[in-house]
Amino acid sequence: MNPQQENPYAAPSSHVSDHVSQEEGFLCDPPNLVSAGRGISWISEGWALFKDNPGTWIGMIAVYFVISLVLGMLPLVNLLLALVGPVFMGGLMLGAHAAAQGDGVEFSHLFAGFREYFGKLVMVAVIYFVGLIIIMVGVGLFFGLGAGFMSGQSPMASGAGIMTVLTGVLVALLLIVPWAMAIWFAPALIVLNELAPLDAMKLSFRGCLKNFMPFLVFSVVLLILAVLAAIPLFLGFLALVPVMILATYTSYRDIFIDQSAR
Repeated sequence: MNPQQENPYAAPSSHVSDHVSQEEGFLCDPPNLVSAGRGISWISEGWALFKDNPGTWIGMIAVYFVISLVLGMLPLVNLLLALVGPVFMGGLMLGAHAAAQGDGVEFSHLFAGFREYFGKLVMVAVIYFVGLIIIMVGVGLFFGLGAGFMSGQSPMASGAGIMTVLTGVLVALLLIVPWAMAIWFAPALIVLNELAPLDAMKLSFRGCLKNFMPFLVFSVVLLILAVLAAIPLFLGFLALVPVMILATYTSYRDIFIDQSAR
């Protein structure tokens, strides 16, 4: 037999696996409900991933900050910066996943979202900002109406104007917070589970809404850490920002991945 000829009875030499293997778990739909205390665990688990390779994470965040600062000063180009935010986040989620799987994060992960998932991630940004503009236009109508009332001479008209403006602020909060929930996990769901942009945003919203209490704890702890990070000339944010990104990944795993098969 020719030694170069393949053995028809040999096992396949190539590695074949699903996008999310049994080792890693399966995407949950509906999302998992976790305890409020997990909001603290997400941060501690994010810190554990960060301290394994702090230099790379700080370097990526520093470069992203410089890119944002430079492009943000250029007219028209700063609008494009808003569209690629989810693209950078997608790359960072890939880096976080690599670190969690023991493969190690690399600086190139910062730009990984520009390769395979660019279109989907930009579409998330487009959908998000179109919705944000619609919300802002609606809120602007409240402010305009309130200003019209307050231009009147009577105290009753001024009171009605103030109430209208406050109603506009309340409406803005009630709409912007859920809209932000829709984009929070969307990059991770796209790059790690290959969901379509709208499907990723819907599932992200449901996951955040279902886990309101752990996210409340998560937000309060982050606020306290942000105050502490600001004390040494804001240098603490060099660590806090990557930890927050890694905590977003650990919360994604907690809420959306069924790891019972591991």
